[in-house]
Amino acid sequence: MDASLVSLISFVIFIGVFIKYGYQRIVRILDAHISATKHALTMAHDTKEEAASALHEHYLLQEDVTKAISVILTRAQEEAETLKKKAFQDLEELMINRKKFVDQVMERLQYQAVQDIKDQVATLTIETVRHILQKELSSAKHKELNQLALQRIGVVLKSTLPAI
Repeated sequence: MDASLVSLISFVIFIGVFIKYGYQRIVRILDAHISATKHALTMAHDTKEEAASALHEHYLLQEDVTKAISVILTRAQEEAETLKKKAFQDLEELMINRKKFVDQVMERLQYQAVQDIKDQVATLTIETVRHILQKELSSAKHKELNQLALQRIGVVLKSTLPAI
């Protein structure tokens, strides 16, 4: 027998044993591997779709948040402007009221100053007249002037007071 024939027979026997015992096993292993790969691809595809959906939802939420922030910012600016105008109005009213108060105080101080000056002038005049009279008038003349002044005061008082 020739060596190549033995090799051929050995190879055929090997193929037969392989087909009978190993082929089914290898096919099952490959089928399981193919099935697992298909399942992994399906899961990856589903995950990809979920991620795309989540990303789209994220973009929509981001747009909504951006719009809400814009609205809030606009309202805050409008409210700030309103408060600014109100503050200026309040300040203007306060300044007007303060000016009126200062004007009233100045009028009272001016009136009081005029009264003080009048009182001082009257006091100085009386003192001057008294001093002049004491030097130039005699005591009898002085008493006579006092009596005359008292009589005039009495007449004025009787005419201004109601009768009792």
